[in-house]
Amino acid sequence: MSLRLCLAFEDGTEREIVGQPWQTVFQAAQAQGIELATDCREGACATCKARCTEGEYDVGDASPEALTAEEEAAGLVLTCQMRPLGDCALRFPYPFSLTGGAVATQAVLTAVERVAEDTVRFELAPDRELPFLPGQYARIGVPGAGAERAFSFSRRDRAEFHARLLPDGLMSNYLAARARPGDRLDLSGPYGGFFLREPVRPVLMVAGGTGLAPILAMLEALEGRQPAAVLFGAASAGRLFALDRLAAGGARVSIAVEEPGGDPLSALKALSTTLYESFEYMPGSTSAISPIEEILRRGKGVCQDHARVMIAIARGWGTPARYVSGYLYVEDDTGHPIPSAAGHAWVECLVPGLGWVGLDPTNNWIVGNQHVRVAVGRDYGDVSPTRGIMVGAGDTRLEVEVRMELINGPTKGNPVQGQP
Repeated sequence: MSLRLCLAFEDGTEREIVGQPWQTVFQAAQAQGIELATDCREGACATCKARCTEGEYDVGDASPEALTAEEEAAGLVLTCQMRPLGDCALRFPYPFSLTGGAVATQAVLTAVERVAEDTVRFELAPDRELPFLPGQYARIGVPGAGAERAFSFSRRDRAEFHARLLPDGLMSNYLAARARPGDRLDLSGPYGGFFLREPVRPVLMVAGGTGLAPILAMLEALEGRQPAAVLFGAASAGRLFALDRLAAGGARVSIAVEEPGGDPLSALKALSTTLYESFEYMPGSTSAISPIEEILRRGKGVCQDHARVMIAIARGWGTPARYVSGYLYVEDDTGHPIPSAAGHAWVECLVPGLGWVGLDPTNNWIVGNQHVRVAVGRDYGDVSPTRGIMVGAGDTRLEVEVRMELINGPTKGNPVQGQP
C-alpha cells in the first residue's frame, strides 16, 4: 500500500510524492528525484531535520544529540530515519532550490596559507560549478588517504575554506606539510541547512575558532541589509584570524580570548550587552520549554531565554556557566514593589580570581542587591520554581505570588521586568 507525502518548503514550494511503507521519507523523495538535505544518513547529524505537521510515523533510530526528546515531542523528525505509517505532511526549513543534491567533482588547490598559529586558509577551483548558500559546507578528499573531511565555505561566492590544524590529523598533516598549489582534490557539496536567510531584524552571529568560516561568508552576503553583531572567541590571541574581514564587514564585533592575563569578565560583560541589544524582551513570546532556537529565530524572548543563550555561548568559550532562578526587586513609578515582576532568571559564570559572578543579560547588569538567588542548576529544568506530579483526573489551578521588600540599600532603577 502506497502512502501520500506532502512536502512543503521554506520558499512556499509544495510537492506531493508517493512513498512505500518500508521507505524513509528521504528514500521516498530520492526515488522521485527530490534530494532532501542530508549528510550522515544514520540519524546522527541532524542535517535532514524537518517537522511533521500531519500524520503518524515511526521516528526511527535517531540519536538524542541530533533529535532531543523535546524536539521529538514537538513533531520534529530526521527524514533519513522517519518511516510514515500513513499519509503525512512535512515542512522543511530550507527552500526547494536546495533539493538538487550535491555535486561530486574535482578541484585544483589554488592557494594555501597559514593565517593563525593553528589555522590554515585554502582555496579551490572546482572543475564544475558548485552553487551554494553562505553557511553551507563541502566535503573535501584528503589526497592519498582515501578519506574526506567537511569544511564550511568562508566566502559567499567561491570555494575558500579555513581548517584548524589538529595533531596527526589527516587533512591537517596534508595542509601543513604537503599541500601545494596545483594539487587536485576530490570535492562534493553543498551540504547543510545552516545558511543565511533573508534578514528581517538585527542579526547576532556567534563563533569560536574556525567556526568563524561560515560567519564570514554570511557576513559578506548580508551586505549591511540589517545591523549585525559578531561574537568571536578563541583559546588565545594567536588563534584569532580574519580580523580585517570582520572589521570591513560593518558588524559590531566582540572578541573573547581565553589565556593567562586576559580579561574574561570584560568579554562576558560585552556578551551580556550584545544579547541585551540583540533580543527584544517580550513576555509570552516563548514558553518554559522553548529551545534556544526559538529566541534566535524570533529575536525576542524573556529572561530565561536570555540566560540560556548566554550560558550556551559562555560554555562554548570554555567558561563554566550556570542558570540561576530567583527573584528581582522591581518598583513601579511610585516606588512600590511589583509582585508580578519578581520572578527572574540570570547567569553565573566562573571567572578566575573572582569566583562565580552573576550577570543579568535581560537587563545588562552585573547582579546586585536587587537580585535574590533561590537555586542554581545547569538549565531551567534543574531549578524550575514549581514542580509536581498529577495523580487522577480533575481541574487544578496553582496561584503563586511573591512579595519582596527592600530592607536597605539602593536599587538600580526599573529593569526590564523578567519572568521565569
